[in-house]
Amino acid sequence: MKSFVSRKTLLQVLFWSTLWVLLPLLLSGNWELSERASVRATVLFFGVAIVVLINLEVLLPRFYFKKQQLIYLLLSFLLVALVLYIIEWDLSPWAEHFKPRGKHRSLSGRNSSMWKTMRFINTSMPYVTAWIGSSLIAIAAFANRKEKEMIQLQNEKLAAEMKFLKSQTNPHFLFNALNNIYTLTVIKSDAASENL
Repeated sequence: MKSFVSRKTLLQVLFWSTLWVLLPLLLSGNWELSERASVRATVLFFGVAIVVLINLEVLLPRFYFKKQQLIYLLLSFLLVALVLYIIEWDLSPWAEHFKPRGKHRSLSGRNSSMWKTMRFINTSMPYVTAWIGSSLIAIAAFANRKEKEMIQLQNEKLAAEMKFLKSQTNPHFLFNALNNIYTLTVIKSDAASENL
């Protein structure tokens, strides 16, 4: 029975999700997990897992590997945008943990738009890099597998050609053919000339 998710997909889901949960902790140096940090880490883990899982199990096999790269890019962009929207959605149970705190709430004008841009880049970075990274790994594995298949086909073709050439120069085949011709000439059969 084939499982719903391949082992390689599961490993990538765990890798990218764990990476983007641990990276902010390592960079901030804050090892005390507050409720806010643990909720953000959990939502981030599942958000990245969803992006990687859908990318590897649905989008890549159905579109990219079937030469529909433009549709793949469009659907991938929509996937990342949808996950970002759900995470940033004001009515979600975790919304309070993703709202900016402190001085960033009261910024106005140019500083406010710059802050929003930086916040958007910061929020989307895990999902975009997980999507790009998982895609590159899967595409490289696919290309490697195709190259191995091509080499195997070439080897099988060469083996078949060698077998065919050996069958043509097989001494038993030659001996039997000459023996048949000799026998036909001894009995003076008209078929002897046809076998030459």
